[in-house]
Amino acid sequence: MADDLVAALSPLLDRASVRGRRTLVSATVPVARRDPVALFAAARAIDDEAAIWLQPGSGFGLVAIGSAWTVEAADGNRFRQVGTAWADLVEDALVRGPNDVSGTGPLLVGGFGFAPEPARSPVWTGFACAEFNLPRLLVTVTPGSTWLTASIVVTPEELDPGAIETAGGKLGRRWETLATRATEPVPLVPASAELRITGEVPEVPEWRATVARFAGAVGRGRLDKAVLARRIDLDADELIDVPAVLRRLEMAAPESTIFAVGRGTRTFLGATPELLVRAEGREFRTMAMAGSIRRGADAAEDDRLAAELLASEKDREEQAVVVEMLRETLVPVTDRLDIPRRPSVVRLRHVQHLATAVTGRLREPAGILRLSY
Repeated sequence: MADDLVAALSPLLDRASVRGRRTLVSATVPVARRDPVALFAAARAIDDEAAIWLQPGSGFGLVAIGSAWTVEAADGNRFRQVGTAWADLVEDALVRGPNDVSGTGPLLVGGFGFAPEPARSPVWTGFACAEFNLPRLLVTVTPGSTWLTASIVVTPEELDPGAIETAGGKLGRRWETLATRATEPVPLVPASAELRITGEVPEVPEWRATVARFAGAVGRGRLDKAVLARRIDLDADELIDVPAVLRRLEMAAPESTIFAVGRGTRTFLGATPELLVRAEGREFRTMAMAGSIRRGADAAEDDRLAAELLASEKDREEQAVVVEMLRETLVPVTDRLDIPRRPSVVRLRHVQHLATAVTGRLREPAGILRLSY
């Protein structure tokens, strides 16, 4: 497999070496299937940077290892900054691989913080408010195939043919090491670390006052909707086994997107049932999800609670606010916008949500970063 990767990279690196300018080189080859969680665990054991993006329900996963190129940005223009830098890098890239497999080829992996400025909390040390990496190695797992993408950014300072060939060989050897280590399974084990609350920001009295103030503003018609959040700090007497957490999330929340980004000894991870946006060419899909109710003890109670949720004026109003926001945002940039008149109910493990799938066609091709601003 490593030989196939090096063979795919070599002619592209040769072409890049005679250009005399920065060039992104990326090659994708088929490989034997690997468990994404085990691969992430193997990467974290030998590499400071690794990320996983896993959708168990659809059998899709990405594991990003190392960094061939990084872009960071701050302030309110960060989406545009990242999008522009990425467009400049890929404009004249040399790419080899399948054109019909989603999630292969040179991809950016990273994210944006909610705030446009760097967080002051030490919790976020090592994570920028906007940071995206082009992985050196990207493993794409689909229901029927597994692919390995290797990316190298060749600069004028690195145009020595010997150095370029060595770079390709190093990536091949790195993949062999990871593939071997990833054969060690990550078992599904119960959580063993006992967590205790060590801090709440804001603290409970202030939080309750904030909720009451915003609820009053909504009640008086000054706001249509407010989404509030607070931070709860937890501590444990033993290290958190991140791969084990990912395995439990994979089993417990297969309908969600599970993610983890490792930086040094820190890992940002979570699982969400919501889709911000998916875009392929001019076609896109997003989702409005607001209004919720618990799951029932059996199918009959589930159905009764779902009907209650659909009939709830309060929950339908919450859903309508989000749908209307999406409509107002998307109408100016679309040729077609399809929004169902009534929401449906999405059932998760512990809760049911009102959801409206919004699809459409953009007036011109735009990636996710372009849609974000």
